[in-house]
Amino acid sequence: VNFKKRRVRVGNFTGLPAISRHLVDRMSEAPQLASFKPVEQCNLDYDPLRGSAIDPHLDDSWLWGEHLVTINLLSDTVLTMSLDQGWGDMDDGEVRVAVHVPRRSLIVVYGEARHRWKHAIHRKDIHRRRVCSTFRELSEEFLQGGEQEKLGSELLDIALSFNGVPL
Repeated sequence: VNFKKRRVRVGNFTGLPAISRHLVDRMSEAPQLASFKPVEQCNLDYDPLRGSAIDPHLDDSWLWGEHLVTINLLSDTVLTMSLDQGWGDMDDGEVRVAVHVPRRSLIVVYGEARHRWKHAIHRKDIHRRRVCSTFRELSEEFLQGGEQEKLGSELLDIALSFNGVPL
């Protein structure tokens, strides 16, 4: 993927790993995720001894769709959501919300939380090793009726074959 040039190639993409099939099936049982079809799984390993963190950011919305789904595994953490321009009449400055994310929980970021609020995991909030998997779906441009529908269909078919080799 080249996000700056907005180019995607199938290349060596082999799909989601077989071990993820059960997780994806379980996600689809939740009414809010019934139509969620992940095409990417990003596994992250945060270690406080390495100073692991992720800066405030918005995920790409050209390639990635409406829902970001993260499964938090080994330890509790805090997801910090921030809004640069304030929130309604409450404040003109930056607004920050600390969201407690227990171990073995799932969090779904969508809507304004996905497109307006930046999300981060700050170094100060990593007290023990944290492992998580974030799943992303394709944007409408890559779905049925979208400009890149054919490529999107190919990517989804490969992703959901569950033949992937973790990198």
